[in-house]
Amino acid sequence: MSFLAPAWLWLLLLPVLLLLLQARSGEERWTATMEVWLRLRSVLPARHVRWRMSVRMLPLPAALACVVVALAGPFWPTQAGEWRVYVDARPRMWLVEQGRTRLEHGLDSCAAWLEAQGATARWFVDGREVAQGARLDPTRVPMVRRRGASFAGPDVAGVLWVVDELPTGVVRQAGVHVAPRSAQVGPVDRTSLGEQWWSGSAVEQRPMTAAAPRVELDPQLSPPLQALVRAWAQARGLDDGPSASGELVMRVRTHAVLGQVQGTEGLVELGPVPPAAAEGGDLSVAYALRIGETLDAARLEPADCVPVSGRAGTGQAYVVEPSRLALPASRDLAPLWLVLALVLLVLALRHEL
Repeated sequence: MSFLAPAWLWLLLLPVLLLLLQARSGEERWTATMEVWLRLRSVLPARHVRWRMSVRMLPLPAALACVVVALAGPFWPTQAGEWRVYVDARPRMWLVEQGRTRLEHGLDSCAAWLEAQGATARWFVDGREVAQGARLDPTRVPMVRRRGASFAGPDVAGVLWVVDELPTGVVRQAGVHVAPRSAQVGPVDRTSLGEQWWSGSAVEQRPMTAAAPRVELDPQLSPPLQALVRAWAQARGLDDGPSASGELVMRVRTHAVLGQVQGTEGLVELGPVPPAAAEGGDLSVAYALRIGETLDAARLEPADCVPVSGRAGTGQAYVVEPSRLALPASRDLAPLWLVLALVLLVLALRHEL
């Protein structure tokens, strides 16, 4: 038998104390009124503590003990369960806490929990499966650098999350392993005005301390498209020069289809400018806005830029146990212990009457 929340078992001290208190009193109870009066007439004041253990004293402490065991979430694994683990892999998880990254703290906590349950897992990053087994090597976790990316994990049975903060809302089914998170100053973004730096209380504008992130342009892009992408890059504080040495955050490639505009993470493909858009006017403006929006959506965050929401401290690591209903391949024993507690409670009440 295993337990979801074994910390509750410390409360088993309460029924032990209750039993000792009953034994210390050394008194037994009778249902007959005449026996009670006879007992009172014959008992003299005791000068020392008397200990007496009786079978009649056991039902009430035993019922309390059963309730405590039920609170600890007992279950019996019928076979090795397999969990789905969703890992937050945004740059914030690579910030160092106590000599290790938040990602390493969270993965170790989750792996230890799985091993304690005798279970294995399938590991997911950004919705894609990256590994199987009871542990996930942090070096195999790809960083999710897409701008505006958020953690998304289903709150359903058989699922665990590895994060650095508990997402907003009520977690009903999933188990959550939250890594430690202290407040850490550092860059939150880079723009054409310089570097935005969080000082611990406010965001400050600073001169660029590192090489500007770069955009890699396909030389086969038409001159109008190259000019448009360069204007966009300049407004975002990005370097599009051939000798740029900053971190690559975008590739822009040519596409064979006329007017094609499509983007994926870190890559945008642009087809030749359609004649209607090349003539100017509203169609030209709408086409340029469409390209700008696609570039913004596909651009990667610099690996060391973490939003303020990820740099603010939230405290030490902790674990949110999954719902009992979320246990894969196991039998929940809590109802059985509660029924046993009810039976013992009835026996205790009968002895009191």
